[in-house]
Amino acid sequence: MRPGLLVISHGSPDGSWVTLVDEAMAQAAWPEGVPIASSFLDCVPGRTIQDGIDELEAQGVDAIGVIPLFISGGSTHVDEIAYALGVTSAPLADTKLPPFRLRAQVRYGRPLDGAALFAAACGGDGPGGDGPAGEPEAGTVLLHMVEDRLRGLGAGAGDAALLVAHGSRHEPFAGRWHASLRRLARQLVQRSACAAASHALLCCEDIAAAARKLQQALAVMPADAGPACWRATARWRHARRLPRPRPGGTRPPGAARGGGAGVPEHRLFYGAGYSRAAGRCAGAL
Repeated sequence: MRPGLLVISHGSPDGSWVTLVDEAMAQAAWPEGVPIASSFLDCVPGRTIQDGIDELEAQGVDAIGVIPLFISGGSTHVDEIAYALGVTSAPLADTKLPPFRLRAQVRYGRPLDGAALFAAACGGDGPGGDGPAGEPEAGTVLLHMVEDRLRGLGAGAGDAALLVAHGSRHEPFAGRWHASLRRLARQLVQRSACAAASHALLCCEDIAAAARKLQQALAVMPADAGPACWRATARWRHARRLPRPRPGGTRPPGAARGGGAGVPEHRLFYGAGYSRAAGRCAGAL
């Protein structure tokens, strides 16, 4: 049996987005001698999922490990791709994605939050558990990525983090998104990456309201919560407006320590997405 790996990303008509994925793929440590194909669900002609399958099978691959490069098992795309690959018998939501043409066996991997949603079909293990020997604990890939991003933004144990994801309006996907993000927020606080953390779904929730709710939660923290929490509370209380993010996720005006226009003694950070995730998730398959 000859194995190969198929990495599937969402895709974008923006060439710079595709370049970031390609750079991440080039930096990743892949198994020596194993054919690798990087494909996209949409928007990248010539690099579709079917193109990736054909590329691997042309090299004699008859066992394909699929890495879905998506944040959460709550993604409808993770579900529809599994169906189109024959991993599940039917999608949980309407899809226009037809079944793919393939001869190879498929082992379907985990999204970045570590959810093994199709364990029975692909031989994986349950959500949140350890993978086979040598693999990272499920979900730690995404956790470490977010911790790295917070450190890169200059945020610390006295700050609050609002996790914003696209999400879904439909069940069971919305519930999966919420469960994944709640777990991630809890882990960030437990590991002292921030004083408090919450989340919101961009597709169907009020992001500003979620920020205000987090502010209120900080304002009523008990006195024994520790000085870091009260430093965060003071910063939130002084916040007057949220600066408009600059393209690319760079720090907006007023986001530096010491404040700026309208944000005295308060730090606001705008983080970019997960474009360099490929090298961090290969072990989560």
